[in-house]
Amino acid sequence: MPKCLKLGWFLPYVPEKNEYGAWKRYYIACATSLDYLTPRRTAYHSTTSDFKTKEQEEKCQAKCLQKFIRGGVAVRKKELFKARPPWISGTRSSGFYKSGFQPHLSQSIYDKTELSFELVKKVLFFPSPNMFVDSVKPGVVLIVYEHTGTTLESLIHSVERTLDGQIAKSIGIISDGDSREINLLQGYKINASNLLKPEMREFWKRLKSCIISPEEGGSIDLFVPLAASEAGKEILSQLTHLTGAFFRTPTGIATGSYQHILSEWLGSQKGSSPPFLYLTEVKLQIWLRFTELLEEALDVVRKKLSPYFFDLQKNMAGKILGQIMFNTMSWSDIQDNGRIIQTLANGLVELSRGNHIDEPQDVIEKRQSFARELLLSERSYVHILEIVKDVYVKPLKAALASHQAILSDISTQLIFSDVLDILQINRCFLAELTRRLNEWSPAQNVGDILIKLGQQFQTYTNFFNNYAVILKTIDKCRETIPVFRAFLKRHDRTVVTTMRSLQELLLCPSKRVKEYITLLCALRLHTPQEHADHEDLAIAIKQMKQLNDYIDQVWLLHLLYRYLIMVQDAAQLNCSQRTNLPFRLYEHTHDLRLFLFNDILVISQRNISYKPFERTPKLTYQFLATIMLHQLQIEDIPDSKYIKNTLLLQGPKQQWICSTDEDKFVWLSALQKAIHCSISEDVN
Repeated sequence: MPKCLKLGWFLPYVPEKNEYGAWKRYYIACATSLDYLTPRRTAYHSTTSDFKTKEQEEKCQAKCLQKFIRGGVAVRKKELFKARPPWISGTRSSGFYKSGFQPHLSQSIYDKTELSFELVKKVLFFPSPNMFVDSVKPGVVLIVYEHTGTTLESLIHSVERTLDGQIAKSIGIISDGDSREINLLQGYKINASNLLKPEMREFWKRLKSCIISPEEGGSIDLFVPLAASEAGKEILSQLTHLTGAFFRTPTGIATGSYQHILSEWLGSQKGSSPPFLYLTEVKLQIWLRFTELLEEALDVVRKKLSPYFFDLQKNMAGKILGQIMFNTMSWSDIQDNGRIIQTLANGLVELSRGNHIDEPQDVIEKRQSFARELLLSERSYVHILEIVKDVYVKPLKAALASHQAILSDISTQLIFSDVLDILQINRCFLAELTRRLNEWSPAQNVGDILIKLGQQFQTYTNFFNNYAVILKTIDKCRETIPVFRAFLKRHDRTVVTTMRSLQELLLCPSKRVKEYITLLCALRLHTPQEHADHEDLAIAIKQMKQLNDYIDQVWLLHLLYRYLIMVQDAAQLNCSQRTNLPFRLYEHTHDLRLFLFNDILVISQRNISYKPFERTPKLTYQFLATIMLHQLQIEDIPDSKYIKNTLLLQGPKQQWICSTDEDKFVWLSALQKAIHCSISEDVN
């Protein structure tokens, strides 16, 4: 296979499971059909004129023969392509993995339906858990990577290795982020301030080289609403100027987790939606309705199961959850007249009224759409806060007044006083916003009431300061007061509470602040600069960002200094020979599991034991050593005939030769990045 690829000979099909020697036979067939001329045998008595005449005749015959052979080879390739049955993609038994690529835990390719010499139509990659796997259309190459521990260099390496020299028509990136930045990887938030860093520039330039030119229809689709703010448009402008590629992003007219994907896209033609080029429409809409609950569930599942099912979780969590959702939902649920579907329907109606709408009128309609979305989302937010008051606060106070207290007055005030103050503030804001929308006109302002709301953010600040105390109080009362425990069990996760617990309802204020920023940035973007509301919206956005930064600071205070970056299974090798490096033989001595933290590397010995009549093995880990990252040295051992994916870890007192089952590039890149960050922190 390497010889064929080096000469540009691509096998026109993928071999089956039990088919061997396909590349060898293809190499022989191509080598024996090369167009070359045998040495001409000339007679010694031939004249010079006869020599020239014979040489010209042979050249003409050679050209005709070349055309005939090329035509025959092309027809033969087409016949082989039509005759071959489809292969099983995405499994270890497929011939795709026999061609040299081995799947690993943090990356999976689920479908590849194009031949190696054809143009790959679309590429889609996003961080795990792979929520959209079941929604991917045929013909789309899917790459799933791990958000934590992956670097930009290893990510672009995965894309290039997956394409294997092919050129994609378009690349879609589903990632976390907002209207001001892209949270592509842990430690790599792409915004206007760091986009020109060398590693960022190199990543986007190499990604651009993987697609066709914009003139031929090539594009990079970012599933992040960058077109909803001025900062996001600045990022798009810098990316376009840096790479020359054509970028498309949603405008973010719909709030909620990933709901912006279904909004209007910047750069796309009317009647075409980039998400539906990669994903099935019906399945995508089902996923988007449950994304928020799935994200929260996956966070909990990831924390609980990662020590026990670390490998299985990455590959199976998305498919299992998707199958459960599709089995439990009916078509009537899909056709539910929800807020998002209604908003999209209104948008389609507005688009169908006419194709010749001038730009000022379009800006006015978009501004009204974002203002309407602000009102609808505010109603939903206030409704959630009223659930807290009606379901929890009122029964607790009624029981206290009837001398059958479930919870003491002090504990009730400590848990709910800040939330009730927030409810009172947002009720007033909702009433004023409703009045403004009922009297809506192009000259209507909403920025002044948003500034007034921002001036009362001291209540939000008090809530976030007491948030940890509130949660601890709830936990302590639930453990020590059986009546309160029964009360929570009776009301949590019911239809009235929209299947949420009290702790989940208390998450809404922090999420609402981020929604405010996205909506206000989009509203200001579609407000003319000469409009009186333009400056007021800028002041309101500044207030919201200050509160959001304060939330991040409070959140960081509750984090531990040491956090886990990546876990890697490896085999410990031993070499007692003194021969040259390519000819050394290694002996497998132990199985290791390496825990990479932000400041240390923990090495443990992994032991596997099976019990009778049980399928799941028992894994035990024996601590071996801890190495500070600034004392760790890494040496890459080149691949040879006897070993692959091997590197040397050198500590102050001991060294380990480790070999991984998967590509060592991802692990090596994460190690080098962690060591560099650790040394930088020590210097600072």
